[in-house]
Amino acid sequence: MIRQIYPPEAYDSQGCLKLPVVLLVCILYAVRHLLIVFLAYNPIPVLSGAVAFLQPLAKPWFVAADLPALLVLLAWWQRRPEARDFWRRTWRSGRALLTTSLLLQFVLLVHAQGLQLWESYYLTQGERLAIVTLVVNLLLVYYLWRSPRVGDTFADFPAATKASS
Repeated sequence: MIRQIYPPEAYDSQGCLKLPVVLLVCILYAVRHLLIVFLAYNPIPVLSGAVAFLQPLAKPWFVAADLPALLVLLAWWQRRPEARDFWRRTWRSGRALLTTSLLLQFVLLVHAQGLQLWESYYLTQGERLAIVTLVVNLLLVYYLWRSPRVGDTFADFPAATKASS
């Protein structure tokens, strides 16, 4: 159930709340390792050669941590009246699934680089990037749970048509 009334431009043609831009960025950020795998191992020679530097970032455990967020992305694409119940339940659990992905990524990054970060007097560029990534993950988790609009967006799904019930 939606807790607030939003302006008309906040709703799509089906009467559901549109994704706020920050939430869309959060979803895309949470599936970034899958995007890196797609770009780094793309069979198109021109594209794969240009982004070959991304291959070390495509660690399998980070890709696995993106899977709950991938479900949210897929549920967003399925967000229409004829969607199956699985996508409706997935969308309603979107906040928890995104949080799971972001916290798994956080834990894996701390595990992979944690000791290096705490023992260094001078941080390399990669270590600074790791710290920024950790902070961004925590800020996005905070946003997911503190924004009433996010909760309302995940509670809103187009009404089912009689054929999809």
